[in-house]
Amino acid sequence: MAAIPSLEGEDAKRPTPEREHLVGQRTGIVNRLKSALVRLGIRGFNPKPRRAQEKLATLCTPECCPIPPNTLAELGGIWHVCVSSMSKSSRSKTDV
Repeated sequence: MAAIPSLEGEDAKRPTPEREHLVGQRTGIVNRLKSALVRLGIRGFNPKPRRAQEKLATLCTPECCPIPPNTLAELGGIWHVCVSSMSKSSRSKTDV
């Protein structure tokens, strides 16, 4: 028969899977950002740095055209979700 874990023991295990979940979400979001940029012909943009959103507004396609406004709004929304996910995962990391 298996022993029933205590509440404290279960609570101590919680941060690691939660952080793994948040990091997995962040990876998916970063991949979505990169794929949206590749569709426009923009390669090599790293969306993880803190100032990435500022740089996002100044990016141009290879034809020297600015990113279309609807696409820029979509990327900004995705980026906002990524930043909140990164801040949650960093808080979980410090809690461990």
